[in-house]
Amino acid sequence: MNSWDGSSGVFPNEKDLAGPKVSALVRTGIANDFEQVVFLQHPLLSEIKRTLAAPGTPEAALYASLSGSGSALFALYRDQSDAETARERLRGLGVQSLLTRTLPRDEYWRQMLLQPEGSKG
Repeated sequence: MNSWDGSSGVFPNEKDLAGPKVSALVRTGIANDFEQVVFLQHPLLSEIKRTLAAPGTPEAALYASLSGSGSALFALYRDQSDAETARERLRGLGVQSLLTRTLPRDEYWRQMLLQPEGSKG
């Protein structure tokens, strides 16, 4: 019987937040196939992605994409300042956005496995 060890299947690379496999995919510019269909039907989403990506600007995204089958668009930035700049550009389009941050793997698992106070586990 195999037991799950909590691994995402992405191997850690010292302090690399996403791991080498995911980082390599991001660097190669792998695309979400749904974008071809969804963006034709909803051109505003394509404009939002271009706004997030901001090619040719100092604060350009490292990567921007439709998530999964299209529940959201997201972008990865070098730092919070670049993300905040993108947020302001989106606000200019009338688009609401949320800023989030990635976590180092050990902090992620600590937060995921943390039980609420008073619970018995």
